[in-house]
Amino acid sequence: MSASDIATLFGVDAQQYLTEAENPLLVEVGAAWCAPCRMLRPILAKLAAEFRDHMTVVEIDADRSRELVREWDVEGLPTLLLLRQGRLSDRMTGLPRYADLRTRVCALLDGLATDHGSNGESAFAAAVARAEAAREAPTSPSDDPAQVELSRALTAYNEVTDGLRAQLNGNAISKQEFDRRQAAERDRLLGPVQPALDAALAAGRAAEATFIAAVEGATGEFLSAQRDLPSSAPERQARFCAPGDPYCSLD
Repeated sequence: MSASDIATLFGVDAQQYLTEAENPLLVEVGAAWCAPCRMLRPILAKLAAEFRDHMTVVEIDADRSRELVREWDVEGLPTLLLLRQGRLSDRMTGLPRYADLRTRVCALLDGLATDHGSNGESAFAAAVARAEAAREAPTSPSDDPAQVELSRALTAYNEVTDGLRAQLNGNAISKQEFDRRQAAERDRLLGPVQPALDAALAAGRAAEATFIAAVEGATGEFLSAQRDLPSSAPERQARFCAPGDPYCSLD
């Protein structure tokens, strides 16, 4: 896995690139503080390496690209934009399942075959599916009173924060005012559930680290298998590519 396969842009340069790029684009609008964005990164790195000859993967910092966030109607992070010649073909918000994301990427690339029967892809997809299932497994009973109160508080806080972010993106308030009001709402809404929040954050960080490590390991194995390809092109295609897949970049 190589970060060099992903272009990192922000501001005016990002907006110009999105509208002028000739290659199909998979664009992630995210932020350094966004945990789902961090979990998405190793999956993007795998896709960037796999389809490097046919598609460009781009990461855009939402906090440094507010004009782009407004123009492309980004309402949550991460947001994925799939573009062809500057035109939006598809979009996704939140951390997607890998299988769904790859299917949409294949559709972007003129209906690329989505058969996961190839050795490298099927192993990667299975590893990510296991990591996704582990990440989504509940860590405590849903009827735990502390968890119920925490869920309500987080919902209220997220609604308030989304409203403030909309004002920020619309230039109705400054970044300083956004930070001040967000901090005040955090104290008001989350302060009473701080112990449960601390426990949930610790569990979330552990789950995030476990997921990222699993996907990075699966990506490394996928790319290592590509480096050990047989010398014959037909053998490479049969071993690692889905039948009839013209976009599988294994050379």
